Amino acid sequence: MTRVITRIKFNWRQNKLQKMKIKGLLLVFILSLLFLAYGLQKSKISLEKQFESIKSGTFDFSVVSASSIAKTLNGYIMSLPKENRASTYQEIALKLPDEVKKEMLFLLKISDEKKPSDLLCDRNEMYSMPEEFLRALSLIQQRMPFNLAKPVNNCLLIQYATSDNEMVEAEGLFVFEPGSSTKDKLTIFVSPRYKNQSDLLTAFLLSHETKHAWSYAIKQLKVSGGDMVSKISTSEDCYLDEAEAFTNQLLFISSLNEGEKETLFAIVQSPSSYLLNNQETQSLKNFLVTVGETTSKCNGDGVQVLVCAKNSFLDVVKSSSYYQKQCER
Repeated sequence: MTRVITRIKFNWRQNKLQKMKIKGLLLVFILSLLFLAYGLQKSKISLEKQFESIKSGTFDFSVVSASSIAKTLNGYIMSLPKENRASTYQEIALKLPDEVKKEMLFLLKISDEKKPSDLLCDRNEMYSMPEEFLRALSLIQQRMPFNLAKPVNNCLLIQYATSDNEMVEAEGLFVFEPGSSTKDKLTIFVSPRYKNQSDLLTAFLLSHETKHAWSYAIKQLKVSGGDMVSKISTSEDCYLDEAEAFTNQLLFISSLNEGEKETLFAIVQSPSSYLLNNQETQSLKNFLVTVGETTSKCNGDGVQVLVCAKNSFLDVVKSSSYYQKQCER
């Protein structure tokens, strides 16, 4: 009896210390989110300054990749009223290096509001899927107005795996293999354990997997347009795709309202999460702790913080034996 009581007390103390550690890291995470939200509000001002420096010819293109600057400028131009976009692009077109201009034209083309999904997905309606997945996708769209995955929503085929044995140790799984995923069918499997989880936790998971689906659709579009480089996938591409998917999850959480954020924090701090120790909650917990540890080191405006967070996620996935196995094969 004494041994049992001692063990219970020891376990209770361990759990209490673990809770204190996670609460501390969650506090860092919450502060990081507040900083990110403030930075994102300022980011448009920063983008305007960047745009002006490009227009004046003083921007140093050697310090940033063509893809990164193209994505940043595209985001800025797409935030403007539709009638101002073409003229705004023309203001800087002659000042852009050829590789940036090529990427910009591609991004602007697929961001066209007339029918943004036509180039990425030919379907006019969504696949039939469990209602909880539809609700999760709707929440992602509500909270992330500039949701990259929206143009491929009608081509998403999301279903529960028959068992966890199919999931290769993953919570969600976008199937990259040709045949399983095509332009009109982007297949995502979700662990059957999520049948008992909240829509919020499911949306958190799908904000990661749908980013993979969008990246795959973009790559297929580039290949069909004659970009032979896109046919070659490297381990670095694989790691980067994972880092960008985790960054998309960070954007999703940052976009949630206060009540929804509190719900997520409550999930990882609840006593049941320690008793049940389910994998879904553990994944969220690990994500929040990682973000709390990494984004606290990031400085700058919203865009710079996101770039810093993506680079931090890149370091994490490169050091993970799980992702090494997936990306180095």
